[in-house]
Amino acid sequence: MIGRIVCWISDPSWIEAAGRAAKCAFAPNLGGERSAPRTLEFTRSADETLHALEAAPAAALLLDFALAGGSEGGFLHRLRRRFPRLPIALAAGGEVDQHLDTLRDLNLGVVLPRQAPLEPERLARVWASFAAPEQSARLEYHMPPSAAIQGLSLRSLSDKALVMSQAVEALERSRRASPSVFDVQLVFEEIVNNALVHAFRDSSGRETPRLLDRTPLAENEIVEARFGIHAGGLGLSVRDNQGTLRAATVLDRLYRQASLTGLTDENGRGFYLSRVLSAELHICIRPGRLTEVIALFDSVHPKRPKTLCIYEAAED
Repeated sequence: MIGRIVCWISDPSWIEAAGRAAKCAFAPNLGGERSAPRTLEFTRSADETLHALEAAPAAALLLDFALAGGSEGGFLHRLRRRFPRLPIALAAGGEVDQHLDTLRDLNLGVVLPRQAPLEPERLARVWASFAAPEQSARLEYHMPPSAAIQGLSLRSLSDKALVMSQAVEALERSRRASPSVFDVQLVFEEIVNNALVHAFRDSSGRETPRLLDRTPLAENEIVEARFGIHAGGLGLSVRDNQGTLRAATVLDRLYRQASLTGLTDENGRGFYLSRVLSAELHICIRPGRLTEVIALFDSVHPKRPKTLCIYEAAED
């Protein structure tokens, strides 16, 4: 089925990139089916955007955060009230971190940096992930075919130490100045520990950590840590087969850390550090089935504005 995308954006380069993204039948490096081309409808105002969304079903909305008035103008709230499940990708500048509480409340977890050139392939990946969130939950999906990817299904703390040391050794062999070994180690440690501490629950819903407190993983419990390196950068991923994380939880923790209201919180610093230290943070959630956290580092443009993409599928 061809998806209809409504776009309220004004940057000519973004308009051009959106047009190219809509025409390409994007296929990830996973051997899956190629996605169908999309049709685009460009709008020029809040009322025109709402009218376009009401006139016919839309697969997604690409929206400039500044044109929408940020979180102060009320348009985002009107939009969410009318279309509570509509997938929305925001084009936003660095000021978006000041409004993470609004993003949390309105379930807006996909933020593409307005200042950065928009590659059509990246936007095509976003649209494909809206349609099928679980397909973005593999490191291969976000890296070129040339990337050397390896990893382990963790069964012990020794496995954790091994895969982290392998990632560091691969980075050191590449002799690149960015990202730093310290940043990679810290982010990998945080996202692995997040899965081991928070993914697993008992019958009452209480968190029951694995490995770190010497509790082994059951045979049907999975935490998989992987990394990949290529000429343009490095990627880290951690997957669990529980799917207990929620997009609102991530956005709330990011907000509390960015606003300094959560400095004494027991949880949240790991996601915040992962967002700050990596170029792109992708989180895919299939409730009750999987969570995958992917951190990408850009060696070519290390100071490029940061991307945040959180996809949460509807519960089965």
